[in-house]
Amino acid sequence: MSASLDSFVHSRRPAVWALAERCAARLAGMPLPQLMLDANRWASEALAVGRLLDGDAVVFGGCDALAAEAAGAAVDWSAQRCTPVTAWSAELAVSARWRSLLAAVARVAAQRPAVATFVLLPGPARFSRLVLGRADEQALQAAKPLLTRLLEQVCDTRPTAVLLRKGPSLEVAASASAPPDALLRILSTLRNIARHFDVPLGFAVSDLVPQTRALIAQSRPELALWLGESAGPPPAIEELIEAFAAAEIVGLALDVEADGDMPAQWHGALASLDEDRWFINAHVEVNEAADLVRIRARVPKLRAAATGAPAPTAAAGGSTAHTASADPLVAVRRL
Repeated sequence: MSASLDSFVHSRRPAVWALAERCAARLAGMPLPQLMLDANRWASEALAVGRLLDGDAVVFGGCDALAAEAAGAAVDWSAQRCTPVTAWSAELAVSARWRSLLAAVARVAAQRPAVATFVLLPGPARFSRLVLGRADEQALQAAKPLLTRLLEQVCDTRPTAVLLRKGPSLEVAASASAPPDALLRILSTLRNIARHFDVPLGFAVSDLVPQTRALIAQSRPELALWLGESAGPPPAIEELIEAFAAAEIVGLALDVEADGDMPAQWHGALASLDEDRWFINAHVEVNEAADLVRIRARVPKLRAAATGAPAPTAAAGGSTAHTASADPLVAVRRL
């Protein structure tokens, strides 16, 4: 494990991070596609969201269209909808927004160890679908050089880790047309690239279907973050432990916005796990309409739930008391 990732995993439990790009645009008072053209503003607002949520990490790349546009796909930014390329090229388009992303990530990564920096990239099958419109083995091999170049550029900014997003519409959706062996070979290449830069490469997972379980077991990622079930009831903690057994480091998500605390059965199960491998990951995808004050008030309660400690009062939670009735767009500037 890299020193940066080790510091993040063992700094505080749970480690709080948010996919906050839309919220950063809200704080900046501009549409997200416009914010993405200003690297300095993007980095500043992302850090501001982190401070507002008392977070441990800043996360970039929540919008797959960024990588797709850099690879040549046409993007309708009003709807963030991608149109696959019609004339294939092995050369990156490297859009202005992609260059801005790299600059923003580098700026925030320089803040370590105060804050960790994660970058999300679409996994091989999703990337192939976004750029080429399909994810059969031939398309995967054609898209592979572009994805490897994007990964090289991201790793060169020295983030804490890079995560390939995996969920119902990602690798598993292409399982019929994308042979597992082909995906594993591409993942092996991507891991070797990340290791060259000493940047951990892992998965951000939002389903536990058989294909995802098999991919985790066979690829043995350095880091796997469970983001919570995208649909249906959450799995039992024992099911999660079994599914992620092959990963080197595992973060299990709690819902920052949920009213309830961690299920009681989680405490006993987590207490028996190796703390050098498992940690609690509080994840929330903050959008333009999120109740920022409410989310911030939840964070100390969530941390208490993860450790079994009594839930703190508003005063004990730090700065939540003075923001309870304030406009969060003003309150964040005071932090």
